[in-house]
Amino acid sequence: MLLDVLKDFEWLNEPRRIIYSDEGMTIVTEPQTDFWQSVQHQIKKDNGHFFFTPRDGNFTLTTQWAFDDCSNFRQCGLMLRLDERNWIKVGLMSIEPNNLQVGTVVTHRGNSDWAVHNIPKLNGDIWFRVRRIKGDYVFFASMDGQNFFQLRLVTFHSESPIIKVGAYACSPQEQPFNCTLKALDLE
Repeated sequence: MLLDVLKDFEWLNEPRRIIYSDEGMTIVTEPQTDFWQSVQHQIKKDNGHFFFTPRDGNFTLTTQWAFDDCSNFRQCGLMLRLDERNWIKVGLMSIEPNNLQVGTVVTHRGNSDWAVHNIPKLNGDIWFRVRRIKGDYVFFASMDGQNFFQLRLVTFHSESPIIKVGAYACSPQEQPFNCTLKALDLE
């Protein structure tokens, strides 16, 4: 059961509304929350909601999400984090509800990049997966929880062998976002 797995996790920027049910953990994001950094544009957003546990060595993390309207860059997915200037996230990140996109963001030394992949209309949930193999991280997404396609391979250099891993959600615009973490598997 999901709730048994979550006992070893903690929050960075805990949302005010969290609802636990048989379906999972529903997060209602706070408006104007995000994880994004840009020295060039003088943007430093580090107030999104991140539910994590520290991890070292090789691992695989898989999350399953259900969500409502994900337009205006409302997001849910998974995240790896060293600190406020160095992290990686993968999630649903769409401008319009009829043009779904999965995005990956790597933030290194306070600068974020962004890569997107268009995906077909979802009939339900979406799954995200990351595998850490030594210093490499391979990110995947799936529309059915069985067939995963690779999104990105990232080498993330760090002095620390420990990284925070978990699920995140945020809503960069004025509207809150309802999303439900239905499964989280960390091997």
